[in-house]
Amino acid sequence: MAAPGMLIQGLRFLSPAEARAALDTGALLLDLRSEDLFAMKQFQVPAALHIPHVQLEQRIAEVPRDRPLVLADTSGVFLRPAAAVLAAHGILDFTCLNGG
Repeated sequence: MAAPGMLIQGLRFLSPAEARAALDTGALLLDLRSEDLFAMKQFQVPAALHIPHVQLEQRIAEVPRDRPLVLADTSGVFLRPAAAVLAAHGILDFTCLNGG
């Protein structure tokens, strides 16, 4: 069976429905939005961890390695840099929320 989502420039993107299914089966949403945007609205998901994209490198030890991650930000602009940080630290089991 093929992996869900679509591959774009080396990153796998999930639709909101696919992301929700991943979260419902144990994935963790890694919310990369800034503090201001996080304060405006929180994602309504079973499990999420908020680490603003500008803090990811410094807070990498907080990112679990024992479950898949779904990366999300407001517009998707910071997904590729965040993916690079995760990969540099050996964290490879992640997908990205399409649309941010």
